[in-house]
Order: sequence, then C-alpha cells, then structure tokens
Amino acid sequence: MRNDLLVSDENKAINALIHDLKNNLMSIKGYLYILNRQTTDGKTVADIRKKIDIAISAVAKQADEIGKLVTKLR
Repeated sequence: MRNDLLVSDENKAINALIHDLKNNLMSIKGYLYILNRQTTDGKTVADIRKKIDIAISAVAKQADEIGKLVTKLR
C-alpha cells in the first residue's frame, strides 16, 4: 500500500512538472513570436532574448526533475 502511495505522489509530481514544462515552452514560443516581429530596437530584442534564456533554463531544470522522478519509479 505504501509503495502505491509513493508512486501516486511521484506521478502527481511528474504531471505537475510536465504541465510547467508545457507552459514554459509556450512562453518561449510567444517570446520567439515577439522577437520575430521586433524591429532593430536592440534593447527590446536583448530583453526578450534574456526572457527566452530564463525560460529555456527552467525547461532544462524541469526535464531533469522529470527524469529523476521517472528513474525513481523504475
């Protein structure tokens, strides 16, 4: 029974991380769309690129956490 509870908690954690991952990927898509529509305003482009870098770092961290949880489930 206890193992079922752990698996359930880990599955919930994985699902939450996947949801966050999806949101961050959608943010990156939005930032890229904005970046594509920008003119040569270097400051605006640099700000958007910084946001993209932050979102990519979050995606990498979330993917790593998902991998750790999946490994735990095996």
